[in-house]
Amino acid sequence: MFNSSEEAMQYIGKQSIEMVDLKFVDLPGRWHHITIPASSVNELLFYKGIPFDSSSVPGFRGVSCGDMSLIPDVATGFIDPFTELATLSFICNICEADTRANISGDPRGVAIRAVKYLRDKLSAESLWLPELEFYLFDGVAYETGNEFAYFEFDSAEIDSAESGYYNHSNGGYHALPPADRYYDIRSEMVHNAEAMGVPIRYHHHEAGARGQQEIEIVPAPLLDGADAVMLVKYAVKMTAVRYGLVATFLPKPLYNESGNGMHFHQFLVKDDKSLFWDDSAEYAHLSDSALAYIAGILDHALRLYLSLFLQITTRSRLARRSLLA
Repeated sequence: MFNSSEEAMQYIGKQSIEMVDLKFVDLPGRWHHITIPASSVNELLFYKGIPFDSSSVPGFRGVSCGDMSLIPDVATGFIDPFTELATLSFICNICEADTRANISGDPRGVAIRAVKYLRDKLSAESLWLPELEFYLFDGVAYETGNEFAYFEFDSAEIDSAESGYYNHSNGGYHALPPADRYYDIRSEMVHNAEAMGVPIRYHHHEAGARGQQEIEIVPAPLLDGADAVMLVKYAVKMTAVRYGLVATFLPKPLYNESGNGMHFHQFLVKDDKSLFWDDSAEYAHLSDSALAYIAGILDHALRLYLSLFLQITTRSRLARRSLLA
């Protein structure tokens, strides 16, 4: 939204902004924020940031070395459509309080370093198109105790012989209203996401019969795409709350219904040309770079699987030994 801190400061004054909200992401991928009155904002905010204790944030440092600083990225500024007072929001990088160097565990910082690495190695950019799938429920309840456990999801799209308008199990893909009960709410989610600067490709009802939705953004560079995912999730959840609904990106909330995924269309470009395309390639016009890229993803996935498998088997062996001791 802005090219400099000077532009941001001028905007705050001209538009009568009352609050400035600083958002950041923890290691598991959840939003956090700190809000300051616009009257307290000065140039130092954009240079040194604002200090915070990262020891209480999952995935970051302990109490002994938890002093960090949130430094706003001025390019990410947007007006928050969900606040009562005029609020200008920024996405922040998490940095050392003294050196302002980005910490290794900041997810956004990881993306920034990945972008730089790709540019340095190949003079290329990566483009990403995520598909965000989620369920909308009219109510969610769950509880556990020593003698019981239960969960319940309530949806207006549940099979109903009375209305006659419903989707068969796993038959909701691209359903049309009135079977698509949440169409207008989903459109409002998209409207709010675009108001925050996220270009949307389209939205539709997903296969899950009881309220599964999907929103896609347009292809974007890695950092912009990552920011967009977080902003769309924010728009989805905040819009749902306004209507008394619950939005969840939980991978598998319902048995025997489609789960929520987040597919990523991805490719590399250089000088506005795809590095994955080769006219003379024998298989599907995939270039050597494309095949190497796919092989790298599979290799990393296999290594992660083996690492998790070894951790689980090691713990199981230790548990059996303790029982036998």
